[in-house]
Amino acid sequence: MQMPVPPTKITILDELGAAVVNNLVGPYRESVDVNLTCISSGGQPTPKVTWWREHALLDDSFLVLPDGTVKNVLFLEKLSRHDLHSVYTCQASNGHVVPPLSSAVKLDMKLPPLFVRMQGLRETLTAGVKTQVSCITAGSRPAPSVVWTKGSSVIRGSSQTTSNDGNVTVSELVFVPGPEDNEKSITCSISYNEGDGPTVLLKDAHVLNVKHVPVISLALGAPLNSQNLMEGSDVYLECDIKANPPVKKIEWFHNNKLLQSARGIIVSNQTLVLQSITKSTHGEYMCRASNSEGTVNSNQLYLDIKYPPVCKSEAQIIRAAVKQTVNITCDIDANPMPNLLFRWQFNNSLESMLELPPYTNVDFGTITCTATNSYGQSGHCAYHILVADVPDPIKSCTVSNVTAYTVHISCIAGKDGGIPQQFHIDVFEESKRKLLQSISYQSAEMLLKKLPSDTKFIIKITPYNLQGTAPTSYRVKAQTLPAPLLRTAPSKAVLVQLTPLLGALVGAAVTLCLVALCIIVFVKFKTKKKHHQTANTEQDKGSAEPLSRNIGSHSSIDDKNPDVIPHENSEDDDEKQFERLALNTESLKFTSAATATAGAYSPTHHHLMSPTGNGFKKFGELSLTTNPGYAIYSSPVRSYAKPSAGPQLGSLLLSTAGPQGTTTTSATTGGLLLSSTGGPPGATSPSAGVLPTRTSPNIYTRLPLRDFTPNSYDSMLSTSQTTSCSSSSNGGYGATQIYTAKMPLLTTNYSTLDSTGPVGGLGTDNC
Repeated sequence: MQMPVPPTKITILDELGAAVVNNLVGPYRESVDVNLTCISSGGQPTPKVTWWREHALLDDSFLVLPDGTVKNVLFLEKLSRHDLHSVYTCQASNGHVVPPLSSAVKLDMKLPPLFVRMQGLRETLTAGVKTQVSCITAGSRPAPSVVWTKGSSVIRGSSQTTSNDGNVTVSELVFVPGPEDNEKSITCSISYNEGDGPTVLLKDAHVLNVKHVPVISLALGAPLNSQNLMEGSDVYLECDIKANPPVKKIEWFHNNKLLQSARGIIVSNQTLVLQSITKSTHGEYMCRASNSEGTVNSNQLYLDIKYPPVCKSEAQIIRAAVKQTVNITCDIDANPMPNLLFRWQFNNSLESMLELPPYTNVDFGTITCTATNSYGQSGHCAYHILVADVPDPIKSCTVSNVTAYTVHISCIAGKDGGIPQQFHIDVFEESKRKLLQSISYQSAEMLLKKLPSDTKFIIKITPYNLQGTAPTSYRVKAQTLPAPLLRTAPSKAVLVQLTPLLGALVGAAVTLCLVALCIIVFVKFKTKKKHHQTANTEQDKGSAEPLSRNIGSHSSIDDKNPDVIPHENSEDDDEKQFERLALNTESLKFTSAATATAGAYSPTHHHLMSPTGNGFKKFGELSLTTNPGYAIYSSPVRSYAKPSAGPQLGSLLLSTAGPQGTTTTSATTGGLLLSSTGGPPGATSPSAGVLPTRTSPNIYTRLPLRDFTPNSYDSMLSTSQTTSCSSSSNGGYGATQIYTAKMPLLTTNYSTLDSTGPVGGLGTDNC
């Protein structure tokens, strides 16, 4: 008996006769017919070749070929979705003793999607808020690509996933809807092409309902031209609004001010009508719309109204000084402004000018200008050129930020007179009446620098401009702080334990030092008091230098508050007289002429004085020295000197005790005594040697309303000479007050005094 031999090889061919690779055939479309051929080689006896689907026999008919191979052809008609991934097995067997030989193939198919469905899209969306939506498809072989569109635009950025069996595909899209998406359609779609057949498109679409604030746009109504809006024409504006939900309120604004329907203004929902526009109509226009989602402003539309030139202001007054150049600007409002033509007239003349330098008062007057553009001509813009005035006095000043070397002064200035003003400051040391600084400032905020520390000052502030100075000056008092002490080396503190014994020793030492200091001060005071009288006499001999009155002896300045003092108008008489002498730039000069000729007083030249003694001065300066026969008490109140222990030298008395119109003067030898008519309380007579005084020995002697022409004095009178003088004056006027003073022994030829009374007439005193 012969043993069976199994088949050696099985080959499966597709309908095209090609060998199947990787045991996979297809893909095939639905409803097509497919045949598979199985060929077996080798084996004894000849094997049987059959087709199986899983465990079911499909075909057992086979054909033995001449070459000994066996062939079986399987016919599959009208494939369907159920045939996808079906497995077909070809088996060759030649007995039960030897196992059969087999080979299997899997059928692949190309299938269209069964459906496309959109999920997760809300019915109402809000503009600006993210929204997520999904598109699901199933039954497609292979997995499809999902395409998203919004309106006619493709949306990119979606994500897609497919199930493991390839049957279900999900595409997810996240997008932010905008106002422009309202009422647009969003679509997810799949396209499928069955080979040579038509393309199949499956899609799912929804219309978007997007809520948003109004979208508005403002424009000029057609056919108006925004570049040629002329004064007097009608204009209308249109506000285009898109909103979901619809708007509830529409407002119109001109230059950010709400417009209401009025004459020439018609507000009609989304339209604004402006009738007979003027230059005041120009500016920015805007509409505002509101709904439940919010309120939005439109773009701003500028209306450029064309109009002829007009003067910006009424007639202007310009003040100027003689020979000052005045620049005048013709202030015109016009549209358009470029290429304006100007015409100038002076006092109705036809002269054109840009700068006016007034050299005389004739050059002051009225200047007018006119301007012309393509839309018309302006009226006459007038500028009245008037003579400038001096500035007004300063209203008030305040001292602040005082340091050891600086003082800050803040003033409220008056009117400047029509032209720029400046402020001149004179700083005087209060105790010596010495001018320390003289400087000008551009503004009323002034910082004085480089001042001496711990010093009192009188500060005189005078406004001025090209026309002159203010009629009065303002004065403030200030005092700098003490200079800070400088430490040259760091201190090294030594800690010492204070015991009762050490405390007693320290107390005793301090007590002894205080007692010694008091003794020294007492001795110094006694010595200085004895020396004071002799020193005063020696210091005044031959002195002819006028000194300032020490206001520190009678001033009442509060050292703790160097603030504003009263205005000049509130000064007492002594302060005014001092300012007219101490601050005067002119000074009285004595000459060596034997006699000065008296002259008549003239109001037109009372302020002039010849430096050689030929003129007159309203107030004279007499330098006085101490008479050794009297002791002088420098006190803030008026006191009276008593005769010293030395020999009596006599005195000269000027009084008004004589008959009306006559002044009698008597004298003894020696010094000169000037006294008021009644004399101070307690004074008996000039022969008693009573000398009234108020200030230090050397002072300014003033004779109000009297002009002095000083005479020379070279040789001294002897102590035995006497003299007298008399004075007559018209109108019954005589000197009713003479300030007290002392003066050196004069020459035989005394000064000639001229006196003019307020009523008129001229009288002379010859002493």
